[in-house]
Amino acid sequence: MTLIRKTLATLLASTKTSLFTTVISASSVASAKDVELMDGVLEKAVIGGAEGLIIGAAAIFYFMVWQPLKRWLSNKKLTHTIQQQQLTELMIAAAEGNDDEVERLLGQGSDVNKAGKSGETALMLAAKNDKRSTVRLLLAKGANPNAVTIKGNTARDIAKKQGNSYVVDILTE
Repeated sequence: MTLIRKTLATLLASTKTSLFTTVISASSVASAKDVELMDGVLEKAVIGGAEGLIIGAAAIFYFMVWQPLKRWLSNKKLTHTIQQQQLTELMIAAAEGNDDEVERLLGQGSDVNKAGKSGETALMLAAKNDKRSTVRLLLAKGANPNAVTIKGNTARDIAKKQGNSYVVDILTE
């Protein structure tokens, strides 16, 4: 039995070529039953190695190719949307709920009621994305809750369509 354990340890630590050499040299010392057992182990070791190689290659592809490509395409699409909709830095900060950035941009003189191409304002984007503290901040800084998009929607209408009931309540106070 110790011969089989030693052989298995050698099998797992060796390359394909030395695996076959180990089985052949062990067969002269071991019984036919031991060789049959080792042959099955050898087959499993080779198959297991191939499966590991495939899984490893898939993981490398996923993390080194797919994720960066997905991130790049997402950023490209976002950049295109920002340019196409003529969004300002204030609108982006409001949509993200970044109150510190909103505060900074308003302090630098950004227009709180400036609208993008579709007529959406920073308040509307904050309302759409359920950014409650940002909605309160923009209202405190003079954002117009009655401004309308080119489709005739107010910030309250947009929040209601998105199911953001807390923001709807804030906008109706």
